[in-house]
Amino acid sequence: MGRKPRVHFEGARYHVTLRGNGKRTLFPDQEAFEYFLKLLAERLPRFECILHVYCLMTNHVHLVIEVGTIPLGRLIHSLEPAYARYFHKRFGTVGHLFYRPHGAKLCDRDEYLLTLLKYIHNNPIRAGMVAKPEEWPYSSARAYAGAPDPIVTTSLCMSLLSGQDSDPERYAEFMLAEPKSVISETPRLKVDLAALLAEAAGSGAVSPDQIVGAGRHKIVVDARRAFVRSAVEAGGKMMDIAGLLNRSPSSVSRLLRSG
Repeated sequence: MGRKPRVHFEGARYHVTLRGNGKRTLFPDQEAFEYFLKLLAERLPRFECILHVYCLMTNHVHLVIEVGTIPLGRLIHSLEPAYARYFHKRFGTVGHLFYRPHGAKLCDRDEYLLTLLKYIHNNPIRAGMVAKPEEWPYSSARAYAGAPDPIVTTSLCMSLLSGQDSDPERYAEFMLAEPKSVISETPRLKVDLAALLAEAAGSGAVSPDQIVGAGRHKIVVDARRAFVRSAVEAGGKMMDIAGLLNRSPSSVSRLLRSG
């Protein structure tokens, strides 16, 4: 019986795991780590992908990737063979480098995304390699702590944590927090997005249909941004807000930042 096709839709986010076949080492040295990241950086825009979180360990890789119109498998099936060719040529090896199939779990809740952020960045600590997440050089933890890293986009996770694109202090606080207080100790109330949408259109200058539509007129975009801001402040989930607007979570995040 064949493997069940992976769910794909524009804006879907996945926790991707790549592992060495037979637990073999994927990255024997610094050059190998850096070459893999170079290949990944080249392919992300080619396959319409956004990288939110990553960590490369010696024998496995964690990635949180958001896809566009191109299925995730296209990226992985380009990335793995390219790195395997480099690895076999450089180290004189043969055979399957990566364990098949790669892991890819749909990340459809904001809380799960933040749980992954903490779990993935703490991998080097659990392995005894570093004392702090940002000390590991092959992880997006450095970017969240304020260092430049063009391969990763931190704005979505940070908007969920603090409402800002970058907030190293809030990130550090989040990483030190006990699991039960990662998001909030107060239960999240159900947010009435339809009511907030009607409120954003309340002036009568635009309609709710225009706000959720594709219109680019300034007054429509301003109303759309006002709706997103009020929904986020009320505790709405980015995936739910994006779904109502028929947009990807990243495009909604960019809209919020542009105002």
